[in-house]
Amino acid sequence: MDRDFRKYKDGIFWAVGLTLTAMAVSLAAKSGFGVSMVVAPAYVLHLKLVSYLPWFSFGVSEFIVQVLLIAAMAFIVKGFRMKYLLTFGTAFIYGVILDLWRKLFGTDIPEELLYRILFAAGGIIICSFAISLMFRTTWPQESYDMFVKDVSEHLGIDTDKFKWAYDISSLLIAVALMLILFHKFSFEMIGIGTVVTTFVNAPLIAFFGRIVDKAIE
Repeated sequence: MDRDFRKYKDGIFWAVGLTLTAMAVSLAAKSGFGVSMVVAPAYVLHLKLVSYLPWFSFGVSEFIVQVLLIAAMAFIVKGFRMKYLLTFGTAFIYGVILDLWRKLFGTDIPEELLYRILFAAGGIIICSFAISLMFRTTWPQESYDMFVKDVSEHLGIDTDKFKWAYDISSLLIAVALMLILFHKFSFEMIGIGTVVTTFVNAPLIAFFGRIVDKAIE
């Protein structure tokens, strides 16, 4: 059984991690406290453009943003690697799964504060665990995760520390987009949930990563 698990570990981690990441993002959006800082730029673009382009779902917005991030990553590491092509497929599958979760959970924000808190907390915890799995697979990752992994290795920076810096940078970009596109600050797009995630996401990913590593060993 141990050999069988190690044989299929990458595929299992990839499938579970990708599905749970999309689920976590959907839960965060459902809470109305703001999504994670990593997907916040895509969420802001979705909320602005979907009224003009009905097909511009959250999943579509995520796919487009990830494609742009892949291009930026190739520029930083000074080369386009074959695995980046496969990442396009991962981004597309993730976008489809995200839209499916959105249809399952619905997009209406509940009035009950307890439900909103549970959605936000669940999104943070599930997302951190899912990313820790994605960091431990050789299969094509989402561009967010691959950007952190490849760029931090290329620059010789600790992955966990670089992840924290990347999260804060994403938050600032999302705030700028929101102010430019909506001319106001909306806590539904970037709220207390986003701020909390910015500071606890990296430590939680490291925490779950240690647990996963011990479990594998």
